[in-house]
Amino acid sequence: MNVSLISLIIYGLIILGAYLIGAIPTGYIISKLFGNINILKKGSGNIGASNVGRELGKKFFFLVFFIDAGKALCAVKLSVYLLDLFFISYNFYFLFFTSLVLLLGNCFSVFLKFYGGKGVATSIGILLALYPLKLSLFFMLIWGIIFFITYIPSYASLGAISLTVIFSSFFDVCEHEKILFLWLILTLVIIRHWDNIVLLRKKFLSGE
Repeated sequence: MNVSLISLIIYGLIILGAYLIGAIPTGYIISKLFGNINILKKGSGNIGASNVGRELGKKFFFLVFFIDAGKALCAVKLSVYLLDLFFISYNFYFLFFTSLVLLLGNCFSVFLKFYGGKGVATSIGILLALYPLKLSLFFMLIWGIIFFITYIPSYASLGAISLTVIFSSFFDVCEHEKILFLWLILTLVIIRHWDNIVLLRKKFLSGE
């Protein structure tokens, strides 16, 4: 593939833009605007939808969740639009890398000294942008079922993303390289939820 200087600049700007869009701390901003609180010092200290919802109410959970998912979806679609606009060749691996940078921006925001969310809503936006719609619908269905049973968003998120990856792996929902990227997303989400996993294990062993 013949890559010109202009193409390299566009590639670089897209990757940088993806990180910065992902790094916008939606939960932190919403908490400041509507609750006049520093969400970093409330509850679990996380800026994600779950902690914001606990502090400000359920409607703010959905507001933060949909904004984070929406900006991820728009960022990936905008990347494709810009590449097509400038007639720059690309493949799915570039989009996967861009999406990964977007996800890392959400988890490690430069605006919050590289602190951030746990990546679930951003992962949904990426799913909607790059994967068949039925995969996103499957995630949301499983998330809703687990949340209805446990009323704990972090458990619902972990269970839903895990079962979505397993579902895609065994039922040939998408291409092999896309499934590998889903496993990468799952790994990052598990790392970000590790404290929740340890707590869940302790509760299970104690019989609570």
